Amino acid sequence: MGSENCKVDDIYLGDIHTLVKFYRRRIPCSCLDERYEEVKSTTKMAACCNRECNFHNGQVERKKTMYCSGCRIAAYCSVGCQKADWSRHKLDCHSKAAIIAEFEAKRNILHYKHNNTY
Repeated sequence: MGSENCKVDDIYLGDIHTLVKFYRRRIPCSCLDERYEEVKSTTKMAACCNRECNFHNGQVERKKTMYCSGCRIAAYCSVGCQKADWSRHKLDCHSKAAIIAEFEAKRNILHYKHNNTY
């Protein structure tokens, strides 16, 4: 568990709600609408990004996850897992945070230009 891309882990090992919602958004038909209604009350699970996490195979209820405050991408089941993973995660964290900051700055400029055109 805890690959470089925890979002991929969420889909690969995801709960039925996450999987149906993921594919429902990507398949251009209504074939999954009924199934989604059946599973939408299922507890959503997420993958802990700490490779050494032993908490239920690295799975945690999504609403209880804690995200890295630097990149806001890596999710953890506890502060302990986040601290234990920091030596590995910090290598990617700063570069991911820089990419996100650049994206948000460009988005804000476009938003400002769009709202201030006459």
